[in-house]
Amino acid sequence: MTDAHGTPETPQNPPPDAGQPQGPTEMPPIVDRFGPLGREANPKARTWAMLCHLAGLIAVMPLTSLIVLLWLYSDHPGDSALLIGYCEGALLGIVPTILFFVTALLCFRRHLPLWAVLSAGFAIWLAGAFVHQWFLRRA
Repeated sequence: MTDAHGTPETPQNPPPDAGQPQGPTEMPPIVDRFGPLGREANPKARTWAMLCHLAGLIAVMPLTSLIVLLWLYSDHPGDSALLIGYCEGALLGIVPTILFFVTALLCFRRHLPLWAVLSAGFAIWLAGAFVHQWFLRRA
């Protein structure tokens, strides 16, 4: 017996409708060769990519910093030097955090396991934090 193309059907070459799912069964990849919102991505993948970007933006919101500022202000009202010092430290602390995410992104693109991504990211962040503290002590 042959299929529609004249190829003989064998156990290694079952007909396409042999009860196996056709096409991808998982969510299409978020990042295609043109980037996260590439022109060839289907609408579902584009929507998923936009939601992931929004989630990332919300995750890095300075909610903790805002809470700490309110806490410092409530404990030491009028102590602007304390608030200035905290803001300077938080602002300079962004650099090690950026290094962490750049390292994580590069590791994920190399398909490293999560434990390796986190280890590399935190090692880079820790090195950046030491440099951060060194600069603050010299200033």
